[in-house]
Order: sequence, then C-alpha cells, then structure tokens
Amino acid sequence: MERPVAGDAPDLSAGTEILKGLLRVERERLGVARDIERKREIVFPETSVIIRDIERLLAEIEKREKEAAGYGKADVQPKAESRGSSRVRRVGAVPSE
Repeated sequence: MERPVAGDAPDLSAGTEILKGLLRVERERLGVARDIERKREIVFPETSVIIRDIERLLAEIEKREKEAAGYGKADVQPKAESRGSSRVRRVGAVPSE
C-alpha cells in the first residue's frame, strides 16, 4: 500500500468513525499549526490545507449523519400542518392552497 503524499485530501470513502477520528487529529494539528504561526509571526500555507481537510471531513460526516437520520435529499422537508398530513413539499415551493 502506498503512503499518502503530504497535502493529499483525506480519503472520504472510509467509515464514519474513522472520519471522525481523522477530524479529531486534524483539529489538533490546526491548533499546533496556529500556535507555531503566532510564535513565529508567520503564516504557513500548510495551515490552509489542514483547514480544507477539516471542512471536507465535516461536510462528509454531516452528510452521512443526515442520511442516517432519514434526510435523503436536503431540499425536501416534511410540511407541518395542523391536520396531521404527511405531505412533503419542496423547500422554496409556492403552496397551492
């Protein structure tokens, strides 16, 4: 198995628990990177890569958690009605009533 090259984006096909572990590691790295930047009064481009990886991991984890909770499509939400209807409406759709 080939080792990942520094700067490669994380493999988002891994299991959710692994992604959460990677997210914890990336957050720790970000803290260390920011401490070094403050001490040396310099900005490292690698810090932006860490931030990018955190954003990607968060987006993938959130997507999976929404899917697991039953939210298949983000643009479809149940319509709340007083009569207990289970109709579904598209977000931004104009009501026909």
